[in-house]
Amino acid sequence: MKDCPPWVAGRRALVVSLLDDRIRIHTRRKRSWELLFEDIRTLRYVVTESPQRSDYALLIEGKGRTIALNFMKTRIAGADPVREVAFNYVVSKTLAAIAVARPELEVSSGRAPLGAALNFLCFVISAALGIDIGILLLGERDARQIGLAALGIVSLVFA
Repeated sequence: MKDCPPWVAGRRALVVSLLDDRIRIHTRRKRSWELLFEDIRTLRYVVTESPQRSDYALLIEGKGRTIALNFMKTRIAGADPVREVAFNYVVSKTLAAIAVARPELEVSSGRAPLGAALNFLCFVISAALGIDIGILLLGERDARQIGLAALGIVSLVFA
């Protein structure tokens, strides 16, 4: 068994143990999750960026369980180099252990197609509604209508 150094994901410290046939994650609250390497179906590395933060995650999807190793970098507080190095180390060691046990698995990048499409639709629908209402009320001189049109335009930009 090989334990990676603990790193903080969100508000909790996690320890990842890489055994010959599985990955096990422990928390300080004596909780643990594990996934056998033979049960892994997909590996996905996801980077999500917004104006406030960047999220990095390795999603290990198996039979009935998904384990997420993640790290968040905020724009205001900046990066925590110790946490970032620990996250990168844990991800690289985890991928190396999985590669030994399951060399046929490949790491895909980005969100799953369904999740990305749903995320896109959330912004498109609000953009369409905001613009439609703004157009319908174009002749009005009320500040609310200008606000609705602005909401539609902002949503369209984010979409």
